[in-house]
Amino acid sequence: MGGILLTMLDLLNIPPSWEKQEESIRQRIARGIHWPEIPDTLSEIVSLVNNSTNQMQKDTEFFLQNLNMRLCDIQDFLAENKQRAQQKQASGEHLDLAVKSHIEDINQRLNSGANLGELKGSIEQHLDQIMGEIDVYKNQENELDEETLESVKALTLRIETLEKEARVIRDNYIETKEQAYTDTLTKLPNRLAYEKRSLQEYSRWQRYRNPLSVAVCDLDLFKRINDNYGHTAGDKVLKKVGDVFNKCLRNTDFICRFGGEEFVILLAETSLEPAKLAMDKLRRSIEESPFHFRGERVVVTVSIGLSEFTQGDSLEKVFERADKAVYEAKDLGRNQVVTRTIEPN
Repeated sequence: MGGILLTMLDLLNIPPSWEKQEESIRQRIARGIHWPEIPDTLSEIVSLVNNSTNQMQKDTEFFLQNLNMRLCDIQDFLAENKQRAQQKQASGEHLDLAVKSHIEDINQRLNSGANLGELKGSIEQHLDQIMGEIDVYKNQENELDEETLESVKALTLRIETLEKEARVIRDNYIETKEQAYTDTLTKLPNRLAYEKRSLQEYSRWQRYRNPLSVAVCDLDLFKRINDNYGHTAGDKVLKKVGDVFNKCLRNTDFICRFGGEEFVILLAETSLEPAKLAMDKLRRSIEESPFHFRGERVVVTVSIGLSEFTQGDSLEKVFERADKAVYEAKDLGRNQVVTRTIEPN
C-alpha cells in the first residue's frame, strides 16, 4: 500500500508551501505505514491534490477516492476474516468440549463396572457421536474456508483493478508531463522545462556553491534561411542544431530551446573558463555541420553569450548578463563566444 501512496505523491506537482507536508508523508510511508494511519495519510494527500490545478492531479484525486473505497473494502474483509476466525475458534472449542464430554462419560462407564456388552455398545455410541461432531466441525471449517477464499479472490481483483488504474494515471501523467516540457520541433526541453531546471540548479548552487554557468545561444542570420529557403528548411536547421547540441554536451548539462532560434544551456559544476572552452567547441561543431538545401551547402553559425553565477546573483541577473553577451557577440561579427562577468558597482 505504501508503494501506491508514493506513486501518487510522485505524480503531484507540489507547491513549495506544501513541500514540508509532502516530506512528512514520505517519511511516514518510508518507516512503514500502519492501517490506522492510512485514512489520515490519504486525507493529507487529498489536501495536496486540492492545492494544485492541473487535470492530471484531478485524475489523481479521483483515483484517491477510489483508493479510499478499496481501503474500506479491505477493512470490511479484515472484519469478516476476524469474524470467521472467531467462528472457527468457537467451533473448535465446541468440538473440544464435546469430545471431552464423551471421553468423561466413557471413563465413568469403565469405573462403574458395567458388563462388557454394555460397555462396548456405549463406547461405540460415543465414538459415533464424536465422529459426527468432527464431521460437523470439518463442514463448518470448509464453508468458512470457501467464504474466505472467495473474499480473498474478490479483494485481489479489486486491488489489481486499482493497480491498473494507478499505472494508467502514471503513464498518462508521464506522457503529459513530457509533452508539457518538450519542444515539439526539436524534441529538446522547452522554456517551461528551463524554468523548472534552472530553479533546481540555482537552489543547488546556493546550497553548495559549486560553479554554475549559463550560456545563451542564438543562431546567426536565421531569418535569411527562412526567407531564402522557406520555413521548412528553417525547421530542419533547428532540428539538426538540436541534435548537434545533444551530441556535444555532457549528460550533466541542460539544453533547451528557449524560443525561436534561441537556445539556453545550464552547465553545472562548470566555471567560466571551462564553460567557454566547451561552448567554443560547440560553436565550431555547429559551423562545421553539413547543412544542404536545394543542392547548396548553407553555413549555419551561432553566437553564444556566457556568464557564471557569483555571490549575490539571481537567476534573472545571470541570464541577463549572458543575453547581453550574445548581443555583444553579434556586434563583434557573430559566430563567437563572449563571456560577461558581474559588472562592478
